[in-house]
Amino acid sequence: MKFLASTLLSNDPALSSRGEHERLRATVDLAVWAERTGYDGFGVGERRNPAFLSSSPAVLLSHIAARTETIRLFTTVTVLSLNDPVRVAEDYAMLDHLSDGRLEMIIGKGNDEPSLKLFGARQEEQWDRLAEAYELLRLLRGLGGGLVNGQPVAARGGVPPGAVTDVRERRTGGWGHARSCPIGIGARARNLVKAESRSERGGEVQSVARAGRLLTQVVDAPEGLSLTELAAGTALNISTVHRLLRTLCSQGLLCRDPVTERFLPGPVLLRLGRRSLVAAGLPEAVEVLRTLVEHTGETASVGVRDGQDVTVGLTVPSPAAFRYHAAPGQREQLRASALGLAILAFGAPLPEGSGEYGELLTVQFRGYAVHDPPDQPGLRSVAAPLITSGSAVTVAVEVRGPQARIGDDRLEEVARAVVTAAGALQELPLSLLLG
Repeated sequence: MKFLASTLLSNDPALSSRGEHERLRATVDLAVWAERTGYDGFGVGERRNPAFLSSSPAVLLSHIAARTETIRLFTTVTVLSLNDPVRVAEDYAMLDHLSDGRLEMIIGKGNDEPSLKLFGARQEEQWDRLAEAYELLRLLRGLGGGLVNGQPVAARGGVPPGAVTDVRERRTGGWGHARSCPIGIGARARNLVKAESRSERGGEVQSVARAGRLLTQVVDAPEGLSLTELAAGTALNISTVHRLLRTLCSQGLLCRDPVTERFLPGPVLLRLGRRSLVAAGLPEAVEVLRTLVEHTGETASVGVRDGQDVTVGLTVPSPAAFRYHAAPGQREQLRASALGLAILAFGAPLPEGSGEYGELLTVQFRGYAVHDPPDQPGLRSVAAPLITSGSAVTVAVEVRGPQARIGDDRLEEVARAVVTAAGALQELPLSLLLG
């Protein structure tokens, strides 16, 4: 068992009548006393708050190092999320030299509102700022100095915007003893690190997951998105988003419009998309839909279940002047379309006793669904499910057009064409495209 004495240097007049000078001197004397009485370590915390005097623990610990010989010196804690990690590295490397290797750093996020206001930081950014600053501190500890993006890192009161993408050795005093200086993590920060480690061991790498969220946002925005829009849409810290975007752009997955400064899919992502479409059987699927349009004369579409909705993934329009218009990405409620009814009837056990039980049972018996939307009189759609072995039904194909052309006299003919198209489509790996 080891014993550590620690202080934040309270500045509360109700606790002591001594002035600031006397309290600082008393703290140094306390550390000397702790060494003489057998304590293993002495720590000084960090607060930028009128209630405390510990805004510069490195200076105070340096003076304690000069007055002591054996006791280990702790930072309890260094608020790394608010400090420039380069300045922290330089100050504590110097302290570790002067103390003959007695320094042990403990870093933390900090939770002090006055300090946040002083540095213009937001509470929700603190974890990301801490993670980015710790990454650079760790690299500097091993290298002795650093450059960010090829430029010298200057002390600027906080984590530099963007990423630590390039850290190289430069002329500094070096860490010396501090190369082996332990860097501990405060309790709450340690829990976060452990949680993230468990996440990575469970199969998800956090940085990759975040990059995936950014890519999804960009792909779903036809006009592209700005840095601030991406940060808001993913609920990520803007400096983290900036770092990830720079990496994605450097790898060709994204690009930035030089005029609008909005992020768009890059050449590698577009090439990957084309390869995926071919691998998923898109050309063959489009050909099946074209054949269905030729046989029925109506617009043909493939839809995929998305929660309680169905989303159109592929569509081929009817050549007729008066036709139904469908667009990829168009959504409808499952129970308000033939696509949705076909998926519901074959996708799960039927809900016995419900009002729709009889309708879905009829769909199962016939092998296709017919829907005349009450809010669009004169329109009719006919859909059939894509049934694959070993998986629930989530995809269906339909034709939709005026009832005048899909009347009861043609219903069986149109339905047979739709069921035939569903059989052809279910042989293709459309899950790669629509799943």
